[in-house]
Amino acid sequence: MKNYYMEKTKSCEPIEQSVKSAVDVLLQFDRLSNNPDKEILKQRVKKQLETDGCVTLVMFGCLDWINAKLFTSNPEEFISDITRENDLFMPRVPKINEIVKKLQLNSIAAKVTIILGDTDIDEYFEGILKSAGITLNKQELDMRTNKYRLDFSSRVKRKILSNTEVIYWSKIASLFNDILVDIPESILQDGINSMTRVYTGVNYEKLDLKDDDKAFLNASKKRIGMYARQGEMVNKMLNGIILQTETPWILSSSMLKINSPDLPVIYPWIRSEELGTI
Repeated sequence: MKNYYMEKTKSCEPIEQSVKSAVDVLLQFDRLSNNPDKEILKQRVKKQLETDGCVTLVMFGCLDWINAKLFTSNPEEFISDITRENDLFMPRVPKINEIVKKLQLNSIAAKVTIILGDTDIDEYFEGILKSAGITLNKQELDMRTNKYRLDFSSRVKRKILSNTEVIYWSKIASLFNDILVDIPESILQDGINSMTRVYTGVNYEKLDLKDDDKAFLNASKKRIGMYARQGEMVNKMLNGIILQTETPWILSSSMLKINSPDLPVIYPWIRSEELGTI
């Protein structure tokens, strides 16, 4: 891999100064002032600059779900086949560009990697839908998912001001299927509670699922295991730093870090009103 740091500095600047500059920039954008990952963040930045010559920032995106479409004669249409400006990921782009530009102003090259989580339905959500008596047409769903993948990849590469890579989780998930995940009880319970709140809430009330439905337990275990495997991929394959895009903020990071406690995470998108609850 081309080492951008060595090309730009020609070894004239001690790497320690570049590490400090990069870490300072990232912490400026971290909304979690008591983030316990500050020390491992420094270690990861140093490793990235030494081995890759750039800071690798990793985020997760997801398919765009239009909940109301689940309860129509064509429930597959709840997966959008195009990206929307107000979906869950696109509003993150301006802040990503701010971070990249600030790193570049400090002579730090940046690479952005986005992992599109495109297997949620197969991995855990299909079981919930079956409990609610909803069956999806697999061929139609795959067609819509593929159109969304292509549109998402094209759009983020146009909008993000950096060397940007989009990875479809579906293309690499099988490489991590054999990884054992021992889910801590506290994370499992938090995962069940989070899933119960979402899928018995107003957006999904027509599913008519009960709080104690075993579908939540099974789906939570599968979902948490998926996150743990994704975290291990980011940690070992990408040597990455997570910019957390998903709520609940701390639970999402805890799931990613089950097998990868040395995976650093920062939180650029925590809202002011949320700070007192974390």
